[in-house]
Amino acid sequence: MPWNRVDKWMTGGRFPLAGFPYGLYSERISRNYVPVTIPVTGQPTQKKMVMCRSLLPESRVFTSAVAPQALGVRKRQELLAAVDQFEYGRITRRSFVQRASSLVGAGAALALLAACTVTIPEPPAAPEGVGSEGDEEASATGLTTSMVEYGEHDQQTLQGHLALPASGPAPAVLVIQEWWGLNPHIKDVANRVAQEGYVALAPDLYHGEVATEPTEARKLAMAMDQATALAELDVAARYLLDLESTQGDRVGIIGFCLGGRIAQAFAANNPLNAAAVSFYGTPLSDEEAAQVHGALLAIWGAADQAYPLPRTEQLEQALTAAGVPNRRLVYEGAGHSFFNDTRSSYHAEAAQDAWQQSLEWFSAYLGT
Repeated sequence: MPWNRVDKWMTGGRFPLAGFPYGLYSERISRNYVPVTIPVTGQPTQKKMVMCRSLLPESRVFTSAVAPQALGVRKRQELLAAVDQFEYGRITRRSFVQRASSLVGAGAALALLAACTVTIPEPPAAPEGVGSEGDEEASATGLTTSMVEYGEHDQQTLQGHLALPASGPAPAVLVIQEWWGLNPHIKDVANRVAQEGYVALAPDLYHGEVATEPTEARKLAMAMDQATALAELDVAARYLLDLESTQGDRVGIIGFCLGGRIAQAFAANNPLNAAAVSFYGTPLSDEEAAQVHGALLAIWGAADQAYPLPRTEQLEQALTAAGVPNRRLVYEGAGHSFFNDTRSSYHAEAAQDAWQQSLEWFSAYLGT
């Protein structure tokens, strides 16, 4: 089934976030949920049954979830032990994916992660300043992470996930969410940025709302006004630059999907931008590209049907004509959302290289 087309009136500015592919996620990725029962050892003396729901279509076979006994005794035990440890919070999501990938491959590992995450009960509310498993992983690397209030705009209190590196004053980077919202994945990305020596802030542009289904995400994205988001990011940038833990007079910004578009728009509208990185975001118009401050790295997957390559080339040409330092990266075999390691669209090779290229971009135009 082809991707749903995006009607022309959807991209002509009538939606608050002009140009965003609201029709991108069609029925093609509205998954059928398949009940799967997996035995795990919850306690040393007893077994319990955990009901997971695979996010794969019924037409595909996820052997590791549907029939763990088919893996062989050793792999089965290791896989179920990993499920058990993840469920009880003994290992982080990233550690779970790495361990499961070594047993059943990356695709099956990500599907199992999604399946089991669906039914894990929400933990009790953590004390202020203590967050998700991304924070748990960050603490082991010397980072300081917390949810902070970074200002107000239009009578709205603004919050975000702040990650401080163990080192001294450092350049500041804004990390902008996908259309799902400020979820654990985006917090994890902010932590990874901080691990590279930057002060990272991931603003909550949905003000407490997080989507898990495309229909929910589409509604939240449609309700978000780009001008308001950019005004909130200006507050966020000034907050970062006022921190004693930051250095420099401009910021970097990195965004994904909806956040990729926002990162480009921030660069085109805010002189505080020094270095922007956009992952598969709707390209700026030629007029917008001519207004970009700082440098812009734009990244896409060659298999991303939302943005034909000629559109990405047009952005590159417009930026170059305007004298804006820029680079366009296109990864063969990678589709939309290829960087998100919690989804089946994840492309490990492309994601790893794109991450390295992003860090080199920040190093060149923002410093470390």
